[in-house]
Amino acid sequence: MRVLLYGDIDLNLIDGSAIWLTSITEVLLRSGAEVLLLRRTPLVRDVLVRDLALRPGLTVIDPWAPANRHLADAVAPASWGRRRLQADDAARILERIGRTTAVDCFLVRGVDTASLLAGHPGVGPRLWAYVTDPARYATGDAREQLRTLAARCAGLLCQTDEARAAVQLAVGPSARIVLLPPMIPDVADRTRAVANPRAPRLGYSGKLSPPYLILETLDAFERIRARLPGAELHVIGDKIHNVPPVAGFEDTVRHRLLHSPGVVWHGGVSRAEAAALLDRVDVAISWRAPAFDNSLELSTKVLEYGALGIPVLMNPSLVQRRVFGDGYPGYVTSADEVVERFCTLVSSADVYARASRAVQDAAAAFTFDRVAAGLAPVLKDSTSKAPRPANRRPIRLLVAGHDLKFLHPVLDVLQQTGRFELLFDEYSGHTIKDTAKSAALLARADLVFCEWCLGNAEWYSHHLGEEQRLVVRLHLQERGLPYLDRIRWPRVDRLIFIAPRIMRECLAARPHLQERSALIYNPLPCDRLDRPKLDGARFNLGLIGINPRRKAPDLAVDIIERLRQRDSRYTLFVKSRHPWTYDWLWRQPAEREYYHAFYERVRSSPAADAIVFDPPGSDVPEWLTKIGFVLSTSEFEGSHQAVAEGMASGALPVVRQWPGADELYPAEYGFHEVGAAVDLIERLQPQFEERSAACRRYARERFDVGLIAAQYLRLFEQLLGRSLDADADADDLGVHAGAALRAVSG
Repeated sequence: MRVLLYGDIDLNLIDGSAIWLTSITEVLLRSGAEVLLLRRTPLVRDVLVRDLALRPGLTVIDPWAPANRHLADAVAPASWGRRRLQADDAARILERIGRTTAVDCFLVRGVDTASLLAGHPGVGPRLWAYVTDPARYATGDAREQLRTLAARCAGLLCQTDEARAAVQLAVGPSARIVLLPPMIPDVADRTRAVANPRAPRLGYSGKLSPPYLILETLDAFERIRARLPGAELHVIGDKIHNVPPVAGFEDTVRHRLLHSPGVVWHGGVSRAEAAALLDRVDVAISWRAPAFDNSLELSTKVLEYGALGIPVLMNPSLVQRRVFGDGYPGYVTSADEVVERFCTLVSSADVYARASRAVQDAAAAFTFDRVAAGLAPVLKDSTSKAPRPANRRPIRLLVAGHDLKFLHPVLDVLQQTGRFELLFDEYSGHTIKDTAKSAALLARADLVFCEWCLGNAEWYSHHLGEEQRLVVRLHLQERGLPYLDRIRWPRVDRLIFIAPRIMRECLAARPHLQERSALIYNPLPCDRLDRPKLDGARFNLGLIGINPRRKAPDLAVDIIERLRQRDSRYTLFVKSRHPWTYDWLWRQPAEREYYHAFYERVRSSPAADAIVFDPPGSDVPEWLTKIGFVLSTSEFEGSHQAVAEGMASGALPVVRQWPGADELYPAEYGFHEVGAAVDLIERLQPQFEERSAACRRYARERFDVGLIAAQYLRLFEQLLGRSLDADADADDLGVHAGAALRAVSG
């Protein structure tokens, strides 16, 4: 089942709405659905979605990306300027995607967007609308809007039984209304350690707003500190939401969080990081204004606290009393009760244990898997009865390889076209070991793509069917390995190279492959990388990856040492795994000897305090916001993707002129000696802003994923004898393919 998901939600903000959108995505994936998620705004911070974005089965559609230019005319000019979809923009885009891509179900949060979408023929029977704040629809125009929506769509979704009853009363008994409760990660069944009564920790995670009583919570905590001087309050979240407005609220909150004794403000972090931080507190707080006592909805944050076994101080609302029971010892209605309940919980092991067990037991009913088990049959039952537009069978593309990280941006685009069904043959090492699995996948495939020209290309070239097509992509490391001599080359329909030098040298040794070869660069998600630079970035050097020793990180140390002699503002940031984490590398004496010397050199360097090692991870776009110059100090490379990523971010490249570098990157940024690199950086400082913009353009015009994906689409057209162009067959238009093809064809 394929679900097209949308919420009137900004995923750059860390609040309950954004948490809901990531949670329902996880629930749908666990139910076995393939999810197409339409963003409302460009993503400038991936704290919430960083881990989710890596999940197979999820495709994120960014209407602001150049690869989606075919969606641009569905966005009103005012919305385009604000970089935020309004309800009518979202409805038009969702309808267009649903018309050109096989979609079984639409799931939309936002009654205005859902109401407009339901008016499109054929969409309503596949549309589920999630309704929040049911009291809003009790009377008047809002009630009529909801009644009309209920009559046109497959059904409405509500968070609690109380909310469902209120919505049913508003729209009438004939409407289909299904419960979609709050969704949280798995509950750990364990006994929490008793709090240290002399240094207990109170925790809060969420929005910072007047109705959420953040200032009142800080006041109550001051009273707790008066009793227990060692107490701490840990606050997670950076969304200061002054609604309804209170004069001076934002400045007061920020000042008190930063300067109040015992208060630790962690700012905005991912859901997993928040859980890890909260796991170290003893009691959590979700105390809100009295108006929330009449709410028909349940705080997801309270359940997340409960999943960790953390007793929660919370309002005795109707819903929370039903879920946690009348006898729960953590209900609060005033600052006095906050102080007293907290002190009782951290001083009484018995009370603490009962409260911890109560919240864990209550939260267990709301895990991702439990919610997925209830939701999946509902969606499948309704969508199986809904009429769907006719679609051709998608092209079955089998991708085989041990490491697909460089290819994933293109695969995401291909999946979003709706014209491809992706199959994956992933394994460890350079050879295929589970040949039965590979054979079963091959039996289903129209087209095989071998990422890396290794044992995968050897095996598939010998087992390909007569009607199947094979594409192989060759990087740098495959040259000189025996696999190239064992491949059945007549069965390889296209050999892809990622850099001119590699292509030239390989074809010189194997000229018979000339006719079946093509040059297609590695793709870059330029939109994700193109972010504003932080203040002072122009004095920060960045080095991504220091392994193996041919990366020559010692030259980066030479450069920073000489720069610091001229200007103390320079800093070198190194983002890399350490060499001892690679078994194959650390087993080599020469590599170990080099890195022992390298780290000793760093420790004793006069610039040691200006060399920062950052952990590896998927946060490269965010990390690059602080980098003004990206270094490539390697002895040799294939294409050195880090340079292209840096340029796409607006960092200026400083590239040691390894063979072929000047064919990929502007020669004016090259150097041969350390002194030349230092002079280059100093010379470029006065031109930094102008050069930064030029680097962004250079990367976008050559490496952007939309352009690269379009080249692959044209290649697949040739091999399969099918047109994928929107002008040739409107029903084959994909979410990204049409725009990407037009971009290449000019």
